[in-house]
Amino acid sequence: MCVHVQILIGKTGKSSLKRRVAECEVGSITEAVVRRVARILSQNEFTVVQDTSLGCAVFYSWVSWVLVVYIASYFNDLYHTQADDMVEETRSVLHA
Repeated sequence: MCVHVQILIGKTGKSSLKRRVAECEVGSITEAVVRRVARILSQNEFTVVQDTSLGCAVFYSWVSWVLVVYIASYFNDLYHTQADDMVEETRSVLHA
């Protein structure tokens, strides 16, 4: 994993990792990508990544944070959707 990240770190221009990180919007990430990234991260221990490359460890941490934000957003949306459904159901029962 670290070799690929180190190559990406070295790129410049539109394919620059710095640019892609800066322009990343959690809302535009698909569930399929989240599942793939989670699987990749689960196969690599942070301490091993950190011992291999500090730059890779920073990227690993950032990706982990993005996953946490994505998952929190997903559950927040799910909670509000269910809460809205419960409010509507309660209103329909009260007004029946």
